Amino acid sequence: MAHTLTEPQWVLVDETLHALADFAHLPPSKRPAAICPVCREPVLLKLGTKRTHHYAHYSGATCATTNPETALHLNTKCYLGTQLRDASALRIAIPCQNRCGAWSRRPWLQDWDTVAIEYRMDSFRPDIALIRQGKVVGAIEVVVTHPVHEDKQAYFAQEAVEWIEVAGNVRLYEGPIPWRPNASLLIIEGRGSPPRWMCTRCQAAAEAAQRAAEKAQIALLAAQAQEAIAQEKAQAELLAMQAQKAAAEEKAQAQEVAAEETVQAAQGKPNREEIRFVKLIDFYFPAGKKVREAYYILHHYHKHVVTQIVLTTARGEVIVHVRASQPKATIQNGLFIYLQQHVKRYLRQAQPITYDGSWGWQPWEDGQLLMATNTHRFPFRYVWDATQQRWVDA
Repeated sequence: MAHTLTEPQWVLVDETLHALADFAHLPPSKRPAAICPVCREPVLLKLGTKRTHHYAHYSGATCATTNPETALHLNTKCYLGTQLRDASALRIAIPCQNRCGAWSRRPWLQDWDTVAIEYRMDSFRPDIALIRQGKVVGAIEVVVTHPVHEDKQAYFAQEAVEWIEVAGNVRLYEGPIPWRPNASLLIIEGRGSPPRWMCTRCQAAAEAAQRAAEKAQIALLAAQAQEAIAQEKAQAELLAMQAQKAAAEEKAQAQEVAAEETVQAAQGKPNREEIRFVKLIDFYFPAGKKVREAYYILHHYHKHVVTQIVLTTARGEVIVHVRASQPKATIQNGLFIYLQQHVKRYLRQAQPITYDGSWGWQPWEDGQLLMATNTHRFPFRYVWDATQQRWVDA
């Protein structure tokens, strides 16, 4: 079954929220009338075997769930909310505040008696509300495009409501091991009411860095004191010492340059082309599929000196050459303008419903693998070809 995970997968039947999978075993004539939980308009259930279960609005509908980000937000909060209705406690996984990849499991809330989705609290609606004896004691906010607004955070604090942020992710509700309440729920670091946490390894590193800084400060003060004494003894001696130090630094710098030239010569690439940065732009289509275009900034070297900067696509299409001798601002502005023109031309030709270019320029690494989809053949992959020095179709 092909996956279209950014399409809505939850409906209301008799004002009760249901996953589409609840009706997959029924023949079409026996399936109940369902409405969209966002726009509350009737929808047509799509429960075939070729694509992930989803639903479609009737002609003329303008529901926000046609946006993949809105559908991801809906699917995540509905899945988490329904899972928590049969649970009585929730453990969370708090990432290390240094974002090293470590995280800590700990209890968060327990003993709620009701779970509500989009529960009204004055002018606010938490995505998931955990209610005990009629009072909201906890809130879970699903983040897809933007975090919880400061006004909502202040309201939670005022009402003594514990809250967390969870990133919307298809892996929470799809795949071989979807999330269950007996597992810890990974939250967004630094957001919500739980205190921040640092792993022992990062804490030890921070303490070591602090000790090193203190030691360096003491050494600096001692050196300054010795310098003052030396100045009192003889200005001439100080000048000689400074001259000797400058000569040593100049010699070390010359040795470093010579070593670099030796390495470059050993590589045998005084004239070469290097990919320095990569940027991805996603183009979304009405069917829920997308095209991912990869753009690269290449440096052309002549005798180890950058002479040209080239903007190109992963498919080998050269967009523009820019002389490296121009001012940096001129180069950046030129690359931006030509990239913008190329994207606009792509939009006119492919006619997607939207595109996302928020993925900024990133340094590239050998062996990196890019995944992409298109409307004719998907999924496919880009792999790094060291011989051609570019991304190619796998």
